[in-house]
Parts: sequence; C-alpha cells; structure tokens
Amino acid sequence: MNRTRKLIITALMVSLTAVGAQIVIPIGSVPVTMQIFMVFLSGMILGPVWGGMAQIVYLLLGLFGLPVFAMLTSGPGILAGPTGGFLLAFPVVAFLTGFEKPKQVILFRITALFLLYMLGWFRLALFTGNGLTALITGVLPFIGFDFLKLWAAAFVYQQLKRRLLSVG
Repeated sequence: MNRTRKLIITALMVSLTAVGAQIVIPIGSVPVTMQIFMVFLSGMILGPVWGGMAQIVYLLLGLFGLPVFAMLTSGPGILAGPTGGFLLAFPVVAFLTGFEKPKQVILFRITALFLLYMLGWFRLALFTGNGLTALITGVLPFIGFDFLKLWAAAFVYQQLKRRLLSVG
C-alpha cells in the first residue's frame, strides 16, 4: 500500500473510530461502544505502525477538544477519567492486532484485548478505590461483547482484504 493510500485509510479509520464511539449501549460506568471494533479493524487494515498511529491521532483529536469520544465528549478530563485507561490502550491494541504472522495472529489479538482490559481495569480501579468493583463493572460485562467484536473485525478485514485492499 503506498503512502498516500495509507494516509487516506488512516484518516478514514480515525473517523470510523469517532463514529463507532457514538454507537453506545450504556450498561454502567463503562458503556458498550463500537470503538474497539474500529480499533481492531484499524490495526488489521493498516498494520501495526499505521494502525497504532491512527489511534494516537484519534486520542489527540479528543484531547484537543473535538467531540470524538463516546457520547460526543472530549478533552483531557476524559483521558484522565475513569475510562481513560481503556482509551489510552487503543494505540497498543491497534498495534498488536496489526501483526499478521500466521502462527501468532491469535496470540497477538488476545494479548491486545488483555492489555485493553488491564489498562482500563487499572485506571477504573483507581477511581472506584476497589479492584474487584472495577473488574465487575468495567471488564467482566464486556468480555463476550469484545470477543465478538474481535471476531467480527477479523471477518470484515478478511472480506475487505479479498475484495478491496488487494485492488490497486
């Protein structure tokens, strides 16, 4: 993929992550969104470096005031808040899901999801003052959803790769 095409797809993935953040199912202190689906997809489509960069750009847009986070929020308070750990994990998650070594792809993707949960859980635990409460409210309800999103992103990526990404 040439540099211009990567830049265009990077901008598209930043935009899709922002759109995915607005698809919200509020189930507690951490809402279910389609953000992580787009984070997975950006890593898979763009590869580790460009996928991670797309998510850094996404975070910077939100940090500097563009309402790209869930429920059209933005600013440093969101990144420093209870769910900030999940958001700050996005570049690492995209980076890890971007690896395509045949025998290690599943390991990288599961590791990415594990790191998302660890960073998110840790940050949430600091706010709740209780690691168990943070685990029960911020991690456990999402495991099934997120594995489904990971599988769906891999499926969509394979379809795109077959149909679109190999063109020109």
